[in-house]
This record gives sequence, C-alpha cells and structure tokens, in this order.
Amino acid sequence: MAVIRAGHYAEAVTTLANDPIVINMALAMQGTPRGQMSDGSGGPSFDFMQAANHEYDNRGGTFHAHIGAVAEAIFKIVDFIETPGAAWEV
Repeated sequence: MAVIRAGHYAEAVTTLANDPIVINMALAMQGTPRGQMSDGSGGPSFDFMQAANHEYDNRGGTFHAHIGAVAEAIFKIVDFIETPGAAWEV
C-alpha cells in the first residue's frame, strides 16, 4: 500500500525519537522481532501504534502529533541501535 506523508509527519517522528520517554521505550523493544510490531509493508501495525501511544501516555508523554508517530520513532531508534555504523539523523 502506498503511503503519502506530509513533511510535518517526519518532523514529528524526529521530535519523538529525541524524547527520553520514547528512547527508553525503544531500548525496551531491542531484540523484539520486527514482525511482532509491523504490518505487511514493514511499517508499524495498527495494534503496535495503539500500544505505543498508550505506553507513551502512561509514561507521561505529552507530544501528540500523529497516530503512528510514536511507533515510527521507536522503529527509527531501534534501527539505529541495531545497525552497525548507522548515523543518527536529527
């Protein structure tokens, strides 16, 4: 499925990927098989998006932008951690 995203979506993901709450959530997800968190396209599944948003709220997160942004930020951080030599793009 094709996905169209506005530029502010990427900005929201980057903001969340630099949020200490989301960073700690991503650290807890290290090693989790991507298939448990993603849909057929490789993006976060709707269930994972909902769970990530719920956990972010429970941990005191206050930046709310897009339904999938927290889950995408977690993927971004985990990919960075698990990819040798990866560069962090702020």
